[in-house]
Amino acid sequence: MSDWYDTYQAHASSDWGPTQLNPEDEQKFRSWIAGTKWFADVADDVAASGEQLSNADLLEDMIGPNADYDYRGAWKAGISPQAYEYDTRQHWPSSTEDGQMLKSPQHPTAWMEYFMRETGEDPNSLGLRNPDEAREYTRSARRKEAK
Repeated sequence: MSDWYDTYQAHASSDWGPTQLNPEDEQKFRSWIAGTKWFADVADDVAASGEQLSNADLLEDMIGPNADYDYRGAWKAGISPQAYEYDTRQHWPSSTEDGQMLKSPQHPTAWMEYFMRETGEDPNSLGLRNPDEAREYTRSARRKEAK
């Protein structure tokens, strides 16, 4: 029987790539993302760490070719970062409303989307910190249901 973990593993081995924009939309996107509270918070964190990085360089590091999140795809879908109840930071949704994954297979929390789709639970609410713990949780729940 296939489960969320199998679907996550398929994503982890997929040929994922971020959305590409035309030059005009790229400029609009960059202006938009640089004006978000999320970006301001990250820039403040970098400044507080003592790292000397301009906002332009920081933005390029975050949304450049090595980014593990499709910020452009989120922008095109009208998605913005939201406050997250399990910490004080803003977080981006893992996928669009139609299920397109915005997190790359290398993103450390991509697995959470697949777990939540199947269980309806945020793994943080259950104290689950990684895909292996979450997989064991769902296996255990299935064993209990089968009894």
